Amino acid sequence: MDVPRYIYHILPEKEWKAARKMGSYSPPGYQVEGFIHFSFMEQVADTAGRYYREIPDLLVLKVDTSKVKPVIRVEQAPNGGWFPHLYGILNINAVTDVLPLKSDSNGDFKFGG
Repeated sequence: MDVPRYIYHILPEKEWKAARKMGSYSPPGYQVEGFIHFSFMEQVADTAGRYYREIPDLLVLKVDTSKVKPVIRVEQAPNGGWFPHLYGILNINAVTDVLPLKSDSNGDFKFGG
């Protein structure tokens, strides 16, 4: 499966603020897993609902894959879906947009990129 021009990463606002100061980004789980989880645009809302429901102040990074330095692989997850994984630390100059991610009164997320 080809890597599209843009991929998306969900994170708490405080992690993004820290990344901007550092000039790069890696989530807490990177050291354990060895890659950073990303989603395709159509997967963002479902991923947020599955893993981020209880986390406030969420953002979505829109990342231009042509500017990413580490390797990106599209791999199959245990649930059968295919997701992009970044095998390295994200250089933040590849982030083209930072979008808020809000849930509705039922706790459901909507995202259109």
